[in-house]
Amino acid sequence: MSKHEAHAAKLSVTADVHARDERRCGNRLPVAGVRVPVATEHLATLIVRVLQLRELHPRWRGAADVGKRGYRRLEAAVALSGVLCATAASAGVALPTACALVPDSKARAIVGYAVKARRGETAADCVIVATPVKLDSETLYPIHPTIDFSVHADGSRARPFARELRDARRRGFGPVPGFGSNSYLVVGPQSGALGVYAKIRGAVLNMTVGPSKQPLRRAQALAFARHLARGL
Repeated sequence: MSKHEAHAAKLSVTADVHARDERRCGNRLPVAGVRVPVATEHLATLIVRVLQLRELHPRWRGAADVGKRGYRRLEAAVALSGVLCATAASAGVALPTACALVPDSKARAIVGYAVKARRGETAADCVIVATPVKLDSETLYPIHPTIDFSVHADGSRARPFARELRDARRRGFGPVPGFGSNSYLVVGPQSGALGVYAKIRGAVLNMTVGPSKQPLRRAQALAFARHLARGL
């Protein structure tokens, strides 16, 4: 492998890593209130093509001979876009880990039974379960419901909350009591099952309460959601 091919391979790997971050940002970065397009993948592809042309066509050698300093600058440009994306995703809203929003003692005080919080698939997800877990012998529902919730910055996912909210209104879901118009409540067919979805100061809270033999009262579920919202 030539020196130029080695640089091209390194840039391609760097671009692949940061392209994943850019896709989470929708390929645009909010910088100082201006939406700046990002094209790390295109930049890396262009660099590789120029390097390939340099190897194949002697007339390109002078124009494409950026040297070690030039390669470093190109690597820095590729890496910088990924750093900006990661920064931009959290610049507007500094979110705590989900389970940090409610200590076990506070959760127990709200729901009225012993619970244990555990991390979900990511740090943005949390699951609250009764301890010990007991199942109803007839329905196999848990005696007490499981509460799942997640938090994320609005705009960090492909579907913004405003679009989700419009769809919910079309389906007839009204706002969550105490959360204002930027929210909607879904009540499940099983007794006590419900979902709370709300935007709070740039963060989106999704909380669901599962079915159970002894369901939470609606007031308890909403009190739990309000406690989570205060931490955002």
